Amino acid sequence: KRAEFEVGVEDIQYLNGKTVTVTLSANGGAFCLYAGAEELPFQVYLGDADDQIADTPKNSGDVFAAFTQDGTVVGYVEVDQQNIRADGSYSGSFVFTVTSN
Repeated sequence: KRAEFEVGVEDIQYLNGKTVTVTLSANGGAFCLYAGAEELPFQVYLGDADDQIADTPKNSGDVFAAFTQDGTVVGYVEVDQQNIRADGSYSGSFVFTVTSN
């Protein structure tokens, strides 16, 4: 199962040669959803969830996108439903950190 999202920047001004970098991270370094004691791993990809092009898997600590002007990139999270071992309401998160350098 896939869920798509967008990461974008707008109204960029006065970068003076710098780049806006968006870095991806996960608590504990692994992308997982949780329902009580149950863990459900997921993967994060840079790319369109609906196309047939090979998308780029991303790990915690990877740069997800870099911008030198206004723009948007598309990504998605993917869960292999065969890894669901127990019924429940699973939740989790990952973090985007934005810097300019």
